[in-house]
Amino acid sequence: MLQDDEADGPYYHQEWEGMKQTTPIISGGMNALRLPAFFENLGHSNVILTAGGGSFGHKDGPKPGAISCRQGEESWKEWKAGKFGDVSLSDGIIEFAKTHEELKGAFLTFQKDADQIYPGWKEKLGYTGESSVQAATFDWAKKAAAAAFVGSSVAPAQKESSVTCRALDQSSRYADLSLDEEELIKNGKHLLVAYIMKPKAGYDYLATAAHFAAESSTGTNVNVCTTDDFTKSVDALVYYIDPDNEEMKIAYPTLLFDRNITDGRAMMCSVLTLSIGNNQGMGDVEYGKIYDIYFPPAYLRLFDGPNCNVVDMWRILNRGMSNGGLIVGTIIKPKLGLQPKPFGEACYAFWQGGDFIKNDEPQGNQVFCQMNECIPEVVKAMRAAIKETGSSKLFSANITADDPNEMIARGKYVLSQFGPLGENCAFLVDGYVAGGTAITVARRNFPSQFLHYHRAGHGAITSPQTQRGYTAFVHTKISRVIGASGIHTGTMSFGKMEGDASDKNIAFMLQDDEADGPYYHQEWEGMKQTTPIISGGMNALRLPAFFENLGHSNVILTAGGGSFGHKDGPKPGAISCRQGEESWKEWKAGKFGDVSLSDGIIEFAKTHEELKGAFLTFQKDADQIYPGWKEKLGYTGESSVQAATFDWAKKAAAAPYIGGWVYAKTPNVEGVYWNEVGYCPDGTAMNLAGNETNHPEKIKKDMHTPGSTLPKSFYMNAVGYLPDGTPLNRAGNEVNHPEKIGPDPHKNGSPLPPPLKGYVNDIGYTPDGTPMDKAGNLSVKK
Repeated sequence: MLQDDEADGPYYHQEWEGMKQTTPIISGGMNALRLPAFFENLGHSNVILTAGGGSFGHKDGPKPGAISCRQGEESWKEWKAGKFGDVSLSDGIIEFAKTHEELKGAFLTFQKDADQIYPGWKEKLGYTGESSVQAATFDWAKKAAAAAFVGSSVAPAQKESSVTCRALDQSSRYADLSLDEEELIKNGKHLLVAYIMKPKAGYDYLATAAHFAAESSTGTNVNVCTTDDFTKSVDALVYYIDPDNEEMKIAYPTLLFDRNITDGRAMMCSVLTLSIGNNQGMGDVEYGKIYDIYFPPAYLRLFDGPNCNVVDMWRILNRGMSNGGLIVGTIIKPKLGLQPKPFGEACYAFWQGGDFIKNDEPQGNQVFCQMNECIPEVVKAMRAAIKETGSSKLFSANITADDPNEMIARGKYVLSQFGPLGENCAFLVDGYVAGGTAITVARRNFPSQFLHYHRAGHGAITSPQTQRGYTAFVHTKISRVIGASGIHTGTMSFGKMEGDASDKNIAFMLQDDEADGPYYHQEWEGMKQTTPIISGGMNALRLPAFFENLGHSNVILTAGGGSFGHKDGPKPGAISCRQGEESWKEWKAGKFGDVSLSDGIIEFAKTHEELKGAFLTFQKDADQIYPGWKEKLGYTGESSVQAATFDWAKKAAAAPYIGGWVYAKTPNVEGVYWNEVGYCPDGTAMNLAGNETNHPEKIKKDMHTPGSTLPKSFYMNAVGYLPDGTPLNRAGNEVNHPEKIGPDPHKNGSPLPPPLKGYVNDIGYTPDGTPMDKAGNLSVKK
């Protein structure tokens, strides 16, 4: 698949259309003896070999080691050409080795491989030495020879252990079980990592653990000739094992880890390269997974840490700087498929009741919703929402990309559009799929923006169902170290994602200045907190128990279905989530007396319509969490209400507007829509719009008649003024173009336009008692 112009995968045939090949690079225990069978299986040798132990582990040093690998290819080619007659591949390679000292030396060095791949090689090569030769006896600095042949002195054969000798036992170098963990922490020179590790059947636990530490630091599967005393001083060391519980702890000297050449700072990619790199593919390891990691103080201070967090959000929202409470947020749904204008409208609708909106992780710059069209709609919606609600609003824009330059370009563009509202904009980065590098790019190029770490895809290695990688706890802890302002943490079993109530320890590790992990106590040395972002099936009904488990509500909520799924729409949906927090706080303060949490929330809902609406919307949750809620709330309706019966795009609360988001406030006003011609602006037929597509049995006939014209539109503001008194000729963008401002369309004493379909107030009065002939602009008629 990498090298051919077309190839078959497990399910699909791929044609590469002339795209250049990607060359396979082979490594990991390869040496001259393993190469011929590899080439025979592949059918060619057009690859790149990176053989560490295969070169530096050769008994005569790296030069003969490298030559032996080349001879591994040459011997395969000669056998393939029939030079050795009709013999097996292994016999052909042995025949070649008889006249090539470097390849012969590989047989003497890697005898276990030779025994497995080339049966009878000793007799055929005339070797009578010991059954196992220690790799890398060559002193490459002094060039001392090794190994015995016929006519040389022969060391006595040693009996091979049936267990520990199946792999090179490096426990004498890479394990020291006498080390004390408290002393290691006190000295502050080691990063400590706790693993759950299981060797494959037949392998000794300590020997495998030592091999694990070797591969994670200075060693490999063989001893190499270039090792010196300093090299050994930075070995990773196994300092604790519990084979029965599969527990293993390794101490990594911090000197092992890479530093920036620009500023000397630490880098997480180096930590992960060693602690969870080659060891994940070792042949003697069944599985190995990181369950905790400890950063010593001096090394921790070399990382960036967060610059912004929820405290900055509280400040922008004009709350207290401590215990500012829940940030009520959402995710624009559907996650893909909305065009710029509907996307902006959805933002506006939610911001009527909520604080924070984030791009869903796939949303960015799709051809049908390009950033340079969508972001201006978001900004327009934010400005209108701030003006109408009197409260500040927040948005998280996705700047994730493969190329750091693209990420920076996206960030700069977004800030250019938000202008004075720049601090109201966070930057979302998919930190798992794009990697820690993407987080650092955002952290360092936009230090003043809230850095929103989305972890889409993390379950591939963090899920309890996987036995390799690292846990969600470790993943989120790392996010604080590298500077995430907030990270998605799941819902601790209170939402739809997998998790457990004990996951609250993740939040403690992210927010507290010191906290306990599964194995290590971490002190954060004053590093700012990373704020938990909770999402995944959360709604107002699930929040109180979540807060009670966590002990506080200082988190960010992004409830998609919990807001847009509310039966009355996104504004009541957002308000209901806020009421979920308020009801928990009032119950906690004892306002409802000595009652259970569920009874306290029900009592609160009796006087709060939005929370009551959440009970009616999410009835399955209500049944599970709030037993007897129907009787207590006096609900006698059907047993299940379909969520999102509210058509937020068509209801009067989303009535026509001019030059901005001026929505009618009265639910009884009947508006006229441009789409009554039969189609939405994107061409969707009205009978196929919105939720109708999910209910084909209810889809009505297309109402559009070919050739029909747009209906005449009547606006509340047609009298000439907006409700705030702004003349229409100076509304919206017109004020930025004085050269285009036309005459004031209003004429003193002009009458209200005739009603298109009559008024609900045709009895002669508006609901507040104003006579119709004195309503609106007529009140100033002279």
